[in-house]
Amino acid sequence: LNFEGIWSYAALQWILFQLV
Repeated sequence: LNFEGIWSYAALQWILFQLV
């Protein structure tokens, strides 16, 4: 697994969720 990619994707999802 690419943890760096997973973390960047999870962070993006969290940020978008916070903006909504």
